[in-house]
Amino acid sequence: MPRVLIDVATGCLCDREQQAVAFKGLPLYDEMRSSMTTRLDRARISKAVKKYFRYVMFSHRWEKGEPLFHTVEHISIYNLKATPANIKLQTLCSLIRSLGFHWVWSDTCCINKKDNVVLQEALVAMFTWYHDSSLTIVYLRGVRSECQQPGDLRESIWNTRA
Repeated sequence: MPRVLIDVATGCLCDREQQAVAFKGLPLYDEMRSSMTTRLDRARISKAVKKYFRYVMFSHRWEKGEPLFHTVEHISIYNLKATPANIKLQTLCSLIRSLGFHWVWSDTCCINKKDNVVLQEALVAMFTWYHDSSLTIVYLRGVRSECQQPGDLRESIWNTRA
């Protein structure tokens, strides 16, 4: 699981400790704790934890003005100025929230690229993170939603990344 994810409810970056604190703040957590005073229901806990900590990966082509880690590490992405790159991320988070997920990962702002250890970890683990995610959203700028002809996807700048 990635080191940092975006909480789609708040729009804030959260590390693993902050994600655990968010889980402990849920009414579900208190209800599970109070209902298991005599016997621990590991299956129920496992199911709740797996559902809550599911995350979505965002695959896109970097464009001018993408919000970076240092830009959003102390503010909500929902409070960023209305630029095309910020709106792309805000719309993504709103979509993910509407789908019932709590967490999303975007390489632009979830990796502290100034920390070489964190950057190297991300480069090595990224394939696994995509594999283990519950969903991957691909942003295909330049592709009409009604495209139906073979080759329509070739028009997206997504195909020019990496």
